[in-house]
Amino acid sequence: MRYTPVMKTAKQEVLDLLDTLPDDVSLDTLLERIRFKAKILHSMAQADRGEGVPHEQVVEQLDQWLQSLGHPTLSETSTP
Repeated sequence: MRYTPVMKTAKQEVLDLLDTLPDDVSLDTLLERIRFKAKILHSMAQADRGEGVPHEQVVEQLDQWLQSLGHPTLSETSTP
């Protein structure tokens, strides 16, 4: 299922984010949340353009990395 973005301005994204935070939020936390939101929106736009990595490829790469560390792979630990 493809994500269909609702085109919001950057300002509206920040205003929406502010509505979810407590009034006493620190500036550091606020900046972290804004950066995180920006990264999520950037990643979703990349995926919409077909620039993402297929799930199967990510699982394969993760399995290889886990195996190189001597850990069980995802396929070994997943339940049917």
